[in-house]
Amino acid sequence: DDDDDDDNNGGDDIRHTYDETRNVQTVTDTTYRADEGRQGEESLGELTFCGSSRLKDVKQLLKEWMISCPEPQDDDVAMVTEYLVKLVQHRNLEKAFILLKFLTRKVMSQRSHTWEQCVYNIVKCVQN
Repeated sequence: DDDDDDDNNGGDDIRHTYDETRNVQTVTDTTYRADEGRQGEESLGELTFCGSSRLKDVKQLLKEWMISCPEPQDDDVAMVTEYLVKLVQHRNLEKAFILLKFLTRKVMSQRSHTWEQCVYNIVKCVQN
């Protein structure tokens, strides 16, 4: 019964574990995996970007996106922005910060005004 007391403490208990068997709910091209089976606690999960959740894999996807497109497409920008905003909303600030720094560094090396403006707008959206 001690376990029951620990599981229901008003939602203040933040769990940092992830179970591969959790439910999957798709939101556009980002996926949110949430444990909906527990009563009395906030659903927590792991966000994915195009099926990837590891920082290394997301960075690679962003790098490939920037290399493969001479100009960013609105749909792609919206998807990246939504993913980064969701990271912040789910309090994964470190990952969001690392990815924003990564995008900024990549865009500076490309020296493309269009990409610079795109990343600037993504940063502004995420910071709001």
